Amino acid sequence: MNALGRHRRVTSRVGRTAALGCLATGALLIGACGIDGTPVPDRSTADTSTGSGSSPAPSTGAPVMADGAFRVTSAAGQPKVIVTVVEDLACPACKQFESVVGPTIDGYGGDPDIAVDYRIISFLDRVSPDRYSSRAANASYCVWHAGDGSIKSQQAWRGFQHAMFQRQPDEGGPGLDDSEIIAIAAQNGAVDVADCITGGQYGADVSASTEQTQDDPDFTGTPTVLVNGEQIEVTSAADVKRAVEAARR
Repeated sequence: MNALGRHRRVTSRVGRTAALGCLATGALLIGACGIDGTPVPDRSTADTSTGSGSSPAPSTGAPVMADGAFRVTSAAGQPKVIVTVVEDLACPACKQFESVVGPTIDGYGGDPDIAVDYRIISFLDRVSPDRYSSRAANASYCVWHAGDGSIKSQQAWRGFQHAMFQRQPDEGGPGLDDSEIIAIAAQNGAVDVADCITGGQYGADVSASTEQTQDDPDFTGTPTVLVNGEQIEVTSAADVKRAVEAARR
């Protein structure tokens, strides 16, 4: 596969015709979302503001970065390279991206020079009759926070993400129901998240991250990929590899 699509938001500053669904563009077009590598406390109990002028207390569980991202890394300190991926679990282009580029990005999990920050947003409720985008994003937050931040829990969360993309519903139709999502979570090691998923515990955090992302004038759709804060065009996994190796030097 030599081309990846992306899912556009309805209102785009770039003036192209906005449409629902995935458009094959010959490249994965991306937006620019800032990177802040400072961990913050669990956003379920912390102030959800994203100001960068202070040094927040460390998280006691799975860390959340100041921009709302979930960091997957084996780095003991500040990584040399930060890859940021912005995705919506209801986005078919994100499913395609994970199929084509996901294995390469997962391979960075054991590299102490690299961190991968995932920002999970929900801007595609408009194409679902049951708010699947928001429900799936909330579930992703639940599974992340059920972990302890260890490599094992990071990998379990990625397993959940992969499974959710594999079972992504057809666009425009109903999504997985909560019981199905809970079962996928349990299959990937998160066994105590049923109440979190059915109760929408992280709904406010999902909304805040989504709004912050959409407020960026350069954001035009998902998936979005950045390396050390610089947007990159992705048509294949090789594009990510080149950008990462250039940043590593």
